[in-house]
Amino acid sequence: MFTWKPKEVPLVLDALRADRIANGELTAIDELVWRELAFRFTNKRTGACFPSYETLAIHAGCCKRTIGNSIKRLKEAGWLRWKRRWWRRRVPGGIEVAADSNSYEVRLPRRWWRSVHEGKACARTTHLILSIGAAHLMNATRTCFTPPPVPPTPEVPPSFGSNSLAAIEDDGLRQALARLGKAIEEKTSRPAPA
Repeated sequence: MFTWKPKEVPLVLDALRADRIANGELTAIDELVWRELAFRFTNKRTGACFPSYETLAIHAGCCKRTIGNSIKRLKEAGWLRWKRRWWRRRVPGGIEVAADSNSYEVRLPRRWWRSVHEGKACARTTHLILSIGAAHLMNATRTCFTPPPVPPTPEVPPSFGSNSLAAIEDDGLRQALARLGKAIEEKTSRPAPA
């Protein structure tokens, strides 16, 4: 059932992206289909999720065959479970008809449990995390992760970015701005009429 805390959701999405990039089993469409199932179609209270292929295809922007292949890949990678639901009903004439649809369970593969719930990477997933640069999925320390050096800031000329009239090279503009500043000072220093 979909029970991640709000602070764990970005970690789950990064884990899905790490699986997609490093393993090569999943595609970008698989990631999109999983997100649609998890965040649009899953009932957060009951965990019920049973959209049709047509509905998923509309929301993911692809065809039904792509949705079917994507669901198979997500199931093989451990990100999804699905089972067929059977409904029986009577129609006029006393014949029973069985209709079926799929019920989905959005999951987190076991290999990512520790990374997401504890914020630590297990040995099996460390190479995936390092290959995509998601250091926040590991408990990074100074010994295993050093930030890149910050380049020195270039020297700025003293007149650049200052608010001084002396920095303006055009004499006419400098004089006009000085007159404007003087007029503003006079206006603000006068008392307001009562």
